[in-house]
Amino acid sequence: ELGIPEGTAIFLEIGETENASRDFMRGFAKALMVEGFTPGFKANTDAKFAFDREFSRGMQSDKDIFKLCLIWAVVPTVKEYNGMTTTHLIHPDNWMPYAPSGLTRKEIAVWQYGRDCHPIEDDVGKITTFNLNLVRNAQVIIDKMF
Repeated sequence: ELGIPEGTAIFLEIGETENASRDFMRGFAKALMVEGFTPGFKANTDAKFAFDREFSRGMQSDKDIFKLCLIWAVVPTVKEYNGMTTTHLIHPDNWMPYAPSGLTRKEIAVWQYGRDCHPIEDDVGKITTFNLNLVRNAQVIIDKMF
């Protein structure tokens, strides 16, 4: 109903303190696939958090589904990029996102490498910042407006 093109990647953000199970992630992915979308997960992919463990379990039990999911890794950030105001067309020299077990770095679709950049203050004094992301998978890029 929104006119979102088929095949568009839709990411579920899973916070570090959230405990999304393998079954929950599988259900999310399958529901999007049935509707013609590409499922993805945005998460801290460091092995010390639950996302890594649960996604890895999914890769073992339901590889056919989990292998089709895109991953947006939010760690590690590169400290020198956090809080930048002049980020136009720059990115880190090394591709170093953490990858969940069962995937390699080259399979990570997006890596968030900088946080809280380009602060903008609105008319009431509220500050908005942006994160820096390096996109490595063409499925994430939408080439037409809907």
